[in-house]
Amino acid sequence: PTGEILIWGWPAADQAFEAFLEGFNEEYPDIEVEWVMYGGMSSEARDALSTALAAGEGLPDIAMIEINDVDRFVLQGGFVDLLQEPYNAGKYKDDFVAYKWDQAMTPDGRLLAFPWDIGPASLFYRRDVFENAGLPSDPESVAEMLSTWEGFIETGQKVADPDNNLFWIGNADRIPYIYYAHKNFFDEDYNVAINNPKTLQVLQYAKQVRDLGLDAKATFWVQEWYSMLANGQIATTISGCWFGGFLKSWIDPEGAGNWGVVPIPEDPLQNWGGSFMAIPEASQNKEAAWAFIEYSMATEKAQNQMFVAVDYFPAYKPAWENPLYQDSDFYFGGQ
Repeated sequence: PTGEILIWGWPAADQAFEAFLEGFNEEYPDIEVEWVMYGGMSSEARDALSTALAAGEGLPDIAMIEINDVDRFVLQGGFVDLLQEPYNAGKYKDDFVAYKWDQAMTPDGRLLAFPWDIGPASLFYRRDVFENAGLPSDPESVAEMLSTWEGFIETGQKVADPDNNLFWIGNADRIPYIYYAHKNFFDEDYNVAINNPKTLQVLQYAKQVRDLGLDAKATFWVQEWYSMLANGQIATTISGCWFGGFLKSWIDPEGAGNWGVVPIPEDPLQNWGGSFMAIPEASQNKEAAWAFIEYSMATEKAQNQMFVAVDYFPAYKPAWENPLYQDSDFYFGGQ
C-alpha cells in the first residue's frame, strides 16, 4: 500500500501514534500518515465525524470512535465491514477481549470498527493532598481507606476544605455513573433495571457527597476542570486507566510524583471507556488505512508502545504477556 492517510481523533492519541510510528514507517515506507486531533475529548471528533458522514464528503481515512458513540455510528453506517475482503479482520477475533469485539458488531453480523483499548476503572488521587491532610498516601493504605463508598466519603471529609477551594471529587453525579458503568439500565425484556435497593444506596452516597460539600460541582472535560486537577484542588478522580495518559500528556504533565492510583470502591472490576478505529466507505485509500489499523491495533509491539506512552490498555490480549505490565511508573510515584 502507498499514499497518504488522514486520521481523526482526540488528544493523547497523537502521542500514542508517535510511539510506534517509526516502526510502522519501516514496514510501510510508502504510506504517509497525518492526523487531526480535535479538542474537547471525543465529543468534537464525534460531532465532526457525524457532520461529515451526513454530508458524505470531507471524511478521514480512519476515524477514532469512543465507546459511548460506537453503537450510534455502527447503526448509522457509512463504514466498511472489516470482516470482508480485503480486510478479513475475523482472523483476529480470538485475540481480542470478547465484549470489546462484540461492541462494534452490527445485529446482522458486520464489524464496522476495530477494537483498540479497554478502560479498567481506576481511582486517581493526589498524594500531596493526602499528605497535607495528615493521611497516608501510599497506594496500599489509600486502597484500604477507599475500599467502600462509606470509606470514600469518610476520607473525603478529612481531606476536603471547600472554603479554600479544595474538593474531594469533581462532581457527585459521577458516583451513580460509576456504579452503572458496566451494567444495563434495562433487562432483557426492556424493563427498567435500576429500581432496586442498591441503586437507591448509590444515589444516597452521591447525595451525601453533595450535601457535605465534598464535590466541586465541576463540569468535566473543560479547561476549568483540568486546571483544578493540575492545581491540586480536586483530590480524587475516577476514570478509566487511560486517564493516566491524559494526566501525563496534557492535563498535568508537571505532576509526576503527585499522583497515585488505586482500585475504585466496592466493585473494582469495571470497564470505563475505550476506543475503536473505523474506515469510512468514502476513504480514498482503504488499503493503506487497513495497514495502519492492522499494525497499530493487532501487533504486540505497537500496542505496548502505546501503553507505555499514554496508558491505553490493550484490548489485544497477546500484548498482555509482556513483563512491562509489572514495571513501576515514575509518574505515579513508582507504583
